[in-house]
Order: sequence, then structure tokens, then C-alpha cells
Amino acid sequence: MLIALFPISITAFAYGMGSYTVTWLYMGLYPTLIVAIFLAIRNVNLGYYLLYFTALTYSILFLKDVEKYLMFDIRSESLLYVLFLPFIGTVALLALIPHYLLRAKKFSKYVTYTAILLAGFILLLPIISSFDGQYTHHLFIDAEITVQGKVILECRPHFGDSRSFILVSESPELAEAIKKHAEYFKGSYFIHDAVFQSNYRFEKLQSVELLKIGSKRLVNNYSWTTDKLQGTTAFLIP
Repeated sequence: MLIALFPISITAFAYGMGSYTVTWLYMGLYPTLIVAIFLAIRNVNLGYYLLYFTALTYSILFLKDVEKYLMFDIRSESLLYVLFLPFIGTVALLALIPHYLLRAKKFSKYVTYTAILLAGFILLLPIISSFDGQYTHHLFIDAEITVQGKVILECRPHFGDSRSFILVSESPELAEAIKKHAEYFKGSYFIHDAVFQSNYRFEKLQSVELLKIGSKRLVNNYSWTTDKLQGTTAFLIP
């Protein structure tokens, strides 16, 4: 377990893990795990409680990454060893530790069944989430509004990137929102931070939704299914 969780702990120390809170959780969990294993080897009950706490926290932290692994990186051998197997290991500890701690108690079997159910639920969560994966993206939009009122959105990862997909809408409300909140330049409206949500079912993109133009939340969410998209959407993969 220590060996399996070492790479991700080193990554947290070296580069961080996104948010400040998650980074500090990873940095604190590994030393706690070492102490817990040391105490458990000496058969100190506190060690088992600490081990259960670290296993539960690790398994919760892993959930989103395991979901992405199952959806997009299932063939990655490296992620199998540094992410998926440690996740399976932490979930297994959630099922085993309560049984070991309370094996002499009369109610031990009920605690064991509850622990197994909790572990099974956590194990299934990434698979269930894969049926409806939702991810947020901040994209650059080069928008054009025709004389007839048609809105043509060319969406890119950022300004100057050649990768793009095109969305078309005839919504007058969207046209007005773009005119009001976008930057107009030589016939085009530039939106430097448009917030989209992509909706996946397993690895297959189902639709994209435009949620915000900059900091302005749109009154209506505008959605396009994949058959309405023109261009490449590979850069939307998390």
C-alpha cells in the first residue's frame, strides 16, 4: 500500500493536486498512513482507526480521477498501477478493517455487512458516474451574428489555437447576450472566457452546453448535441 501510494504522494509534494485543500490532504495523508501501519503492526487499535480514516479519505479523493480513468484512459497501464489499484486497495481496507477491529463483539457481523456495503458503494460510484460524466471548460469564442440573426460560434481552447468546433444557434436571446457582454472587433464578437459543460456517457460525448459568457450567467442554458457540432472536440476530453 505504501509503495502504491508513493508516486501520487510525491506528485502532490512536487506539483500540487489542483486545489489548495486537496494538495494539503494528500501531503498529510501519506505520513498518517505510515504512522497508522506502524501502529497496526504493533497491534495498537489507534493504528487501525487511523488506517480506516486514511483509506476512506484516499478513496474519496480518488473518485473523480478513477471516473476519468474508466471513461478515457482504461488502456493506460501506468494509471492502472498508480491510480486504479491503489483505489481498489483503499476500498478493500474499508471492508476489512471494521471486521478485524470488532470481530469479538456480538454485533460484529452487522458492522461488517455495513462496511462491505459502504466499500461496495464507493467502488461502484465511478462506474455509475461514467453514465453521466459532466465536465466544465473555459473556452475562447469567435462569434458572428448574421443579418438574419443566426449566431455562429467558433469555439477554441484559447485565442490563436487552431483546434475548434462550430456551433450554430438562432436564439435572439443568445445574440443579445453576446452583443451585450462580448468584445466587438471588425465584425466579430470575441468572448475570452466562455464557460461550457460537456456531457459524456462513458467515453462518448453526448452534448455541450453554454453556461456563461465571462462572469455573466445566461438566463437559459444553450445545448447542442454532437450531431450539431462541426469540427474537433478532442480537446474537451478532461
